[in-house]
Amino acid sequence: MIASRIRNLLTAASAAVMLAAASVAPAKAQVPSFASPPLQRPTFHAAINGLALPQTGVLDALCIQGSATANKIVRVKRIEISGVDTTAQSAGLSLVLRSVADTGGTSTVLTNVAADQTNVAGTAIVRAYTVAPTPGTAIGTIRAAQLTLPLTTSVPNIPLVWTFDPALLQQDLVLRGTAQSACLNFPAAFATAGPNVNIDVTWTE
Repeated sequence: MIASRIRNLLTAASAAVMLAAASVAPAKAQVPSFASPPLQRPTFHAAINGLALPQTGVLDALCIQGSATANKIVRVKRIEISGVDTTAQSAGLSLVLRSVADTGGTSTVLTNVAADQTNVAGTAIVRAYTVAPTPGTAIGTIRAAQLTLPLTTSVPNIPLVWTFDPALLQQDLVLRGTAQSACLNFPAAFATAGPNVNIDVTWTE
């Protein structure tokens, strides 16, 4: 009987000590948690301002060509174009995917600018044409629109933008090897003197 009471008293005393210790113990520090950053491919940009096109039109104004580096795949993410002319007009514009690169013409190779300067150098080739090249074999037209070209003395219109975004359940526009290219093509002559256009391209490798 006495032994049982002693055990009960010891158990009660132990519980009291543990409760008291818990009441004075410092609160455990809350460690903030951070989600891992999303995996991003090296991203590159190229742009040209005031590209002068001939009135004759019927040309690839700009082409982005796939990489000559083995195992490098170019994924076009976004293309934007706007422009002005001495007479307001609109012009048909297509985005043509080619299986053979353009040849000839007069062109400027645009500078590839990395979004992060620690990226390795971009290997896609972006050419802007002022004299029409001989077009390569077309796989097909994947975008088509009317580009509005307001007067040079007026405020430029909202640019035409084409995107290829996996977040929208779309595949990227993929270019494999130097044979493949995506070209901004004006399929008809301009109504008046050729416009000046601004183009920028975004892609990953």
